[in-house]
Amino acid sequence: MTNDISTDNPAPTTLPWEANDLFQLKPSISEYGYTQQGNAIPCTREQLPEAIRRIDRPVGLVWTPDSDRLVPPEEIPFLFDAVREKEMRETEYSLKTALIHIVLWPALLVFYLFARHQVDPLFVILLLAFGIVPAAQLMIARRRLRVWQLSDMLKLGKAVRYAVWLGRRRVMTTWILSGLLVLVFLLQLSNDIHKSIAAAGLVKEIVNLGYQTWRLLTCTVLHGDYLHIAFNVLALVTLGRLIEAHAHPIYLSVVFLFSAIIGSLASMYLTPIGPPSVGASGGLMGLIGFLLVMGYRRKDVLPPGFLKSILLSVAFIFAIGLVGAQMIDNAAHLGGFAGGIVLGLVYVTRRRTRNYRLQPSPLAILAGVLCMVVIFFIAGLAVWKISTFKIDQAVRSAAISPVEQAQTPAANGRPHQ
Repeated sequence: MTNDISTDNPAPTTLPWEANDLFQLKPSISEYGYTQQGNAIPCTREQLPEAIRRIDRPVGLVWTPDSDRLVPPEEIPFLFDAVREKEMRETEYSLKTALIHIVLWPALLVFYLFARHQVDPLFVILLLAFGIVPAAQLMIARRRLRVWQLSDMLKLGKAVRYAVWLGRRRVMTTWILSGLLVLVFLLQLSNDIHKSIAAAGLVKEIVNLGYQTWRLLTCTVLHGDYLHIAFNVLALVTLGRLIEAHAHPIYLSVVFLFSAIIGSLASMYLTPIGPPSVGASGGLMGLIGFLLVMGYRRKDVLPPGFLKSILLSVAFIFAIGLVGAQMIDNAAHLGGFAGGIVLGLVYVTRRRTRNYRLQPSPLAILAGVLCMVVIFFIAGLAVWKISTFKIDQAVRSAAISPVEQAQTPAANGRPHQ
């Protein structure tokens, strides 16, 4: 892998999400109006703010005489009060939802404690993910809305534009990789998840014998349960979209595979004794590390807040890792994250350019293709090992039964989440 030095010509003065033609031409049915669920609704200037204020029927885009195209309402100065009120109402509603989670998950934790006489850290993780962290963010947002200014609304308008632009990007590689993980998980379900983990997961006692090192690879495409695969696929779709939009699809396979392997090695050698380990999160943490480097080195051609959002994600994931240390493979997370940072330092150009995407070299493109082939090979190997699994001599030599171990409360113990 060699450092990709950009040879781009000076890029256009407008980034694609700031382009005037991002949205379609406005309809000619009236001077003012808005879109709602894809329908164009004409109105008067006085009616437009009232439509914006309603959160039960949210407005998409608006049009006015000042523009020949549809635009986000956050870009129209006379809608400031209406947009601010709408944002305040939505924040209050979301805050109430977060507070419900803050009450719900501790109640379920207490119920589980009395029923099973043990604490399940999963409830604490869900409390953080859906209750405490969102509530804290929403309270900060509510405080800022009280002193909101026009410049803040216009900044939000840019964020809306970026979100629309990003949502329109084709992310074929991301969907292929996500589909592959889902297909492997469906095979796990059909063969019993516990046995599939024993068959192709990172059973460290076996790998420590010096053979079946292929488990370092196959464990990265397995998952421990429905929640595990759901979180990882959702994260992959989110992170993969950013990689494909601001870098190139080839980087997705390279960073994911390299980081997943580094994560497995870190899990193996930093925590050589422990329950079976499975999951794609080593690779996902690598994507975050890569995006972190890209957000820092290319902040001049990335939307405002890009780097901050990645830093918040890193802080949140490591906080979850501390809380759920009994069921999360933090060594794999750290290894994958470090692998992504290394590739970020290798691939992300030092040269500042107005081109919003990294331009890969021919060697990088070849590496991307080969890495995708290897990922498919790993998935195929995992499928074969699961389908043909039996407790062999290696298991007996290790003096353990991975099937029994996989059925313990720590079955997904240290999954790469």
